[in-house]
Amino acid sequence: MNGNSREAVFQEIISLADAMADRLTARRRDFHKYAETGWFEMRTSSLIARRLTELGYEVLTGDQVCKKDSRMGVPSDAELEKQYERAVSQGADPEFVERTRGGMTGVIGILHCGEGPIVGMRFDIDALGVFESESMEHRPAREGFASVNRGFMHACGHDFHQTSLLGAAQLLKEREAELKGTVRLIFQPAEENFQGAYQVIEAGGLDGVSAIIGYHNNPHLKPGQIGLRSGAIMAGVEQFRVDVKGVSSHAARPDLGVDTVLVTTTIINNLQQIVARTVSPFESAVLSVTHIEVGNTWNVLPAAGFFEGTIRTFEPKVREDVIARFEKVVQATADQFGAQVDITWGNSPYVTYNDQTLTPLIFENSKTFAEVIETLPSTGGEDFAAYQKEIPGVFAFIGSNGEDNAPDWHHDDFLVKDEALPVAVNYYVENALFLLDYFKKKGK
Repeated sequence: MNGNSREAVFQEIISLADAMADRLTARRRDFHKYAETGWFEMRTSSLIARRLTELGYEVLTGDQVCKKDSRMGVPSDAELEKQYERAVSQGADPEFVERTRGGMTGVIGILHCGEGPIVGMRFDIDALGVFESESMEHRPAREGFASVNRGFMHACGHDFHQTSLLGAAQLLKEREAELKGTVRLIFQPAEENFQGAYQVIEAGGLDGVSAIIGYHNNPHLKPGQIGLRSGAIMAGVEQFRVDVKGVSSHAARPDLGVDTVLVTTTIINNLQQIVARTVSPFESAVLSVTHIEVGNTWNVLPAAGFFEGTIRTFEPKVREDVIARFEKVVQATADQFGAQVDITWGNSPYVTYNDQTLTPLIFENSKTFAEVIETLPSTGGEDFAAYQKEIPGVFAFIGSNGEDNAPDWHHDDFLVKDEALPVAVNYYVENALFLLDYFKKKGK
């Protein structure tokens, strides 16, 4: 495709995305109103599967997306059945919702367009366990699309993500004759608990895929802006829990016990030295203890307690060093007092690390439809990193608000501006076309 014809295609895509903006807005607001958290996305998945089927995609659901027996962090059977019944009552697609029963959520849509490479596009579909603001200053509440599922809210904008990918699915189908290869759309469950990506991979969702692209909305960028950078764009996340075991005693005779309170607080204080005194000032790391439980009364030194928290890093070597020092500090401090400790690490995402070859190409290509800026990395985590461990991937930030006082992710007043949707759609469509052409020329 020569430069002139490519520019004409881009302009047509932009026009089409703008033309469907009202329909996309209505669909996003519907997803927002019926928010569902990880492994509960039954109504959401059923409607996505229905729409992809209507568009003519090959649709994978259930075990084809996430293996039932290997899923992690899955709620109880009773709670899953309760959420299934609610999904049915709230207008889930009758055919596809049955396939989601038991929390078998997530959908993959495949558009086969002859011989050629396979390009993946991924987006998350789960909401958060957040009570949405009921203030009339909050647009969803004022305009009637705030979550009706109490305690569930799209406070991270995944309703925006899945809607833009459905819009992209329509435009890609309309341009099917121009695609030289296969497009695989991954609507992934359970991103917020860092589980869904691993399950998609285990089920074969990346088999044969040459590269994958994704994005997260960013409320601190304006609609029409895209933030990109090579290398680390979101942090590696470590979730830790340290159980501390001492010897209980009367508070009047601490010498007869091993003071778990003292051990725990000393460990926590010592841990702060890791970032302050061992990480280079030219590199980044965050270590936060966020939850402590030890003791339950005033006159007893407790026998046991625990604390938990998170570590955030951007470079693999820094990550390894901080984890190693963390374990040494915890064990050495416990040994000093004669206490026992047990460290448990959660299944957390690696650094979201953008491919050094593809990212500059996507950066330049995206300038045809958006203002592209070199963004700073975020200390938030993303299980998109799991895909990037397997194949080349590019992850972007797409502007979704941009006001000076815009609430951040996970806030009960979080707000996505609908006018950001066309750029999000274009990000997928135009970069899918670009990557298929790129890998076709490379013979992959």
